[in-house]
Parts: sequence; structure tokens; C-alpha cells
Amino acid sequence: MLLLLALLAAGPSAPQSAPPPSPARAEPAREVALAPSGALRTIPRAGLHTVDGPRVVLGEGWTEWYGVHYRDGGGPREYVGSALASDWAGRTEVQVRPGPRPDVARARAGALEVETALAREGELVVLTVTLTNRGAEELAQLFYAREWLVPGAPAWTFPPDIDDGRALP
Repeated sequence: MLLLLALLAAGPSAPQSAPPPSPARAEPAREVALAPSGALRTIPRAGLHTVDGPRVVLGEGWTEWYGVHYRDGGGPREYVGSALASDWAGRTEVQVRPGPRPDVARARAGALEVETALAREGELVVLTVTLTNRGAEELAQLFYAREWLVPGAPAWTFPPDIDDGRALP
């Protein structure tokens, strides 16, 4: 299964986690970086926003997770990939695996391999997520979601019909 997520960089600048480099040494490809889990670790100081679906603006104080849920012969399985904060829902953390390059992160969520690749296409930051069943049995009811916490904004889920009633951050 292959998923794509495109975010628009609000403007060229340095990562939030470091002071801005001198203009002569600015490296746009390093403005956005993945954590080993595949969640976003740094974004441009000017922020990012989604370009399709509901608009999400990541700016000062943002946090991101991704969630994976599926069923196998043993029942439901639920995992999270995180970078900057503990999981809000208490899910099992994915197991990080070495990626082939700094712009590709690999992790295991039980039998499921989650590979996240980061690319720049002009002003767009494109995350390509590939989910591969590495186990012997079939997986059912597979869900994958990127999740963001934006200070000052109410929590919500999209699509709204997958809200399972847990308290959102």
C-alpha cells in the first residue's frame, strides 16, 4: 500500500530546532527532516501546511505522530511513530529500522513495515509512505493516519467517522 502526503513549505528558512544558518550556507533540503520513526522531526521556521484535505497549519509548538492499526489472527494491533512528544493515545511505539538514506525512515509495526520517504518538489514537501506486510498471515482493517497537535487549535480527527472516542490532546 502506498500513501502520499504533500505539505507546502510556507517559505525558506532554517529548522525550528536550530538557529538560522547564514544565507550562504542555507540548505533547503535540510529544512524538513524525518525522525528515525518516520514522523517529522523538523520543519521550516515559517511552517508547513497541508495542500489537500482539511487544512492543517504546522507552526510554532507543533507535534506530529502517525498511527497504524490493523487486525491479524491475534486480534487488533495498534502502533505509533513519534518524534517530538509521547503518544497521546498510549499506543505501542514502532520499532525503528535503519533506512538507506537520511530522507528515508523505516520502522516495524509488528508484521507491518512502514517506510517514509521525504522529497522536495518545488515548494512542496512530499512524504511517500509505503506499508508492506512482512508477516506470514494476512492483515485486515488496515488504517494509517498522520496526526498533528497544533497549539491553540481544537483537536479533531479526519475522516470524522474513525473517531473511537478516546480523549484527543
